Parts: sequence; C-alpha cells; structure tokens
Amino acid sequence: MGGKKKSAKAPIKQESKYKVPRVFNCPICDAKASIVITMQQKHGRAFVRCRVCGGKPFETTIHTLSLPVDAYFDFYEHVRKADKMSLKQHHIELLPNARTAADSDEADVFTGALTNDEAMDDAGAAEGNAEDLNFEALFGSA
Repeated sequence: MGGKKKSAKAPIKQESKYKVPRVFNCPICDAKASIVITMQQKHGRAFVRCRVCGGKPFETTIHTLSLPVDAYFDFYEHVRKADKMSLKQHHIELLPNARTAADSDEADVFTGALTNDEAMDDAGAAEGNAEDLNFEALFGSA
C-alpha cells in the first residue's frame, strides 16, 4: 500500500561570497600576481618575496591558524612603514587625499566647495566670466 521510502537528499553547500585571496600584487614594483609566500608551520615563520623585483625575502612569524594572506598583510604593512619613514627622512610631505581631507579643515580645497560666484567675489571681479579669473587671484601665489 505504501510506496517506496525515498532517501533524504544531501543539503546543497553554498559557497561563500567572500574568498580569501591567494594571489597577491607586489606593492613595490606593482607587478600583478608576483608575490610568493612560503609558509613554514613547523618553525612558525613565513617568507614573502616578489618574483619580479626579487631581493631579500621578508620574514614574519606565524602560528598554526595563519594563512598566506596574514603573511602578506605583515609584508604590506612593513613596506608602508618603511615608505613613510623614507619620506620623513627626506623631509617630503604628502598632500592629503580626498579621504583624509574630508575630516580636516582643508576639505573645501579638495572638494571644490568654492562656487563660481564666491570665486569671483574673492578675486575682486564683481562682474565677468569665470574664464577671466586667474589661478593666483583665486588661491594665492604658490
């Protein structure tokens, strides 16, 4: 009377939207997919080097749950700090970009908050086109 019992189907596995990157670009020479990461779990260290620009590999400490992306992050942060120190040594200041300028008082310069009418008033031209104004009159001489 009853039919044959059907077996339950295995649930379908859904892949995650977010995947941990396995291929990395070099922040020094900007070569695509050129970073090689060698993980030595037994010794608790990882070596990061670029196949294109070569040089001495960067060594960082890892633990049993570390992934190659963790070693790359340490390498990237090391490169950023070294770059910042080099700029400081040579007394080079960078202008703030749009992200950092939004938080500071200099945001108006970078976002273009000055309208054409305000620019003409600042330049002392009550009447006229924006084409008649020069850069020095608006922002001062460099």
